[in-house]
Amino acid sequence: MKTHNNIYEKIYSKKNLIFAWRKARKKKTKKDYVIEFEEDLVNNINNLHNELKNKTYFPRALENFIVRDPKTRKISKSHFRDRVIHHATNSNSFSLSTSSILEYLIIFPCFFANSRILAKSSPSVSGIITFSTTTT
Repeated sequence: MKTHNNIYEKIYSKKNLIFAWRKARKKKTKKDYVIEFEEDLVNNINNLHNELKNKTYFPRALENFIVRDPKTRKISKSHFRDRVIHHATNSNSFSLSTSSILEYLIIFPCFFANSRILAKSSPSVSGIITFSTTTT
C-alpha cells in the first residue's frame, strides 16, 4: 500500500495552488470570473493558502442556472476559487482514490464546521469528521 506523508501541506503549498490555478483557467481565460480572480492573483492565492493552512476554508455557494439545449437541465457551477481547490486536490501528484479522500477531508469538514444547521441537528457529527494531518 502506498503511503503519503505530509499530503495536506502539499495541497495547500503555494506551488500546488498556482499549478491548480493554471489548470482551472485553461480555456476560460476570457471569462469575467477568471479575469477578476487574476486581477489580484497574488492576494487570492495567498488567501486560499492561508485559509487551507488555518483550516478555515469554506466553499462558496453554487450558482444555479437552467440550460435548454435541446433538453432542459439544471446546472450548478462552483465559484472559481473553489475550482482552484478542486484542481489542487486532484493534481497529478495524487492518485485518483486519494483525491476523493482529500476532498472529503478538506472541503466537507470546512462546510460542516461552519454550518449551524448541522450542528443543531446532529452535534455528534463534529466528532466523526475531523482533519487528520500527521507529520513524520
